[in-house]
Amino acid sequence: MLEMLQANFTPGKVKRIIQQEPTPEFYNKNFGKYDAVVEEGLNTSTQRQLQFAQLLNLRETGVPVPTSILIETSTLTNKEQLVEAIAKEEEQKAQQQKEQSEMEIALLKAQVENLQAQSVANTGLGIERASRVQENKSLAIERRAEAQKDRDLGTLHLAKALKELDSIDIENIDHLWRLVQAVKVHEQQEEAQIKEFSEQQEAELKKTVEQIQPNV
Repeated sequence: MLEMLQANFTPGKVKRIIQQEPTPEFYNKNFGKYDAVVEEGLNTSTQRQLQFAQLLNLRETGVPVPTSILIETSTLTNKEQLVEAIAKEEEQKAQQQKEQSEMEIALLKAQVENLQAQSVANTGLGIERASRVQENKSLAIERRAEAQKDRDLGTLHLAKALKELDSIDIENIDHLWRLVQAVKVHEQQEEAQIKEFSEQQEAELKKTVEQIQPNV
């Protein structure tokens, strides 16, 4: 038929019929010939089932074959509705995971803020304790100075008393000697107490500073 048209129809006649100039290929003797390659398709149910089984096997071995592709390849009816339902379910799961992640992040943030607040509070308490220890240390130094002053005053009184020995009898000298010894014992005890108190305050201050430093 095509060869008859090519032989009997002039270009002008073809133009009047198709309302445009015919292409040069129309008069080519090979115009009606073409190449074709035969390939297997998925026209039968058996072929689709085989394709589905192959895709499912790939997915089981770890290849990320999408669920929508598996459903599309299957022989199920109403596949579009199934794909839509699965997509909606996956979207809901993604939203739930997002909300769960946001909740976990909010919880971690609250825990961090709580730890920071606790650290600040501990630092403030440590500074307060250090200040109190420093005050006690200053008090100990003041008490030591007062004790030294009392000792100096006792020494002065002793010097005056010794200066007046010429006018004191033996009994008064013995009484004065016992008094001097008692004063010395009292001074030694007071000095030991002040020293112990000062050392305790030093140790407490050092411990408090060590506790503050990790929190700063």
